[in-house]
Amino acid sequence: LISPLPSEIGELKQHLRTLLLSQNRLKTLPESITRLSGLTALDVRCNKITSLPDSIGSLRQIERLTLFKNQLISLPDSIGQLSRLKSFNVWQNALTSL
Repeated sequence: LISPLPSEIGELKQHLRTLLLSQNRLKTLPESITRLSGLTALDVRCNKITSLPDSIGSLRQIERLTLFKNQLISLPDSIGQLSRLKSFNVWQNALTSL
């Protein structure tokens, strides 16, 4: 089980396309994850994440974002910048608004 995710993850930049981190003990995602410019799929389901990096919208290539079964109470405004998003799952969180 991973907890926390190392900030060095952002150094993978264009090389990483899919990042599967489901069923770990993550409480946060490092801001550096938003430097993964080639990322098309991010799956962090079944963790304990309470918030996303404010700059999550800079992941312009993201098509699948799976966030279900976490502890999110809100989403950053920049999530609206994910124009390629085809699949977005936030089921079973504590969101009060979208």
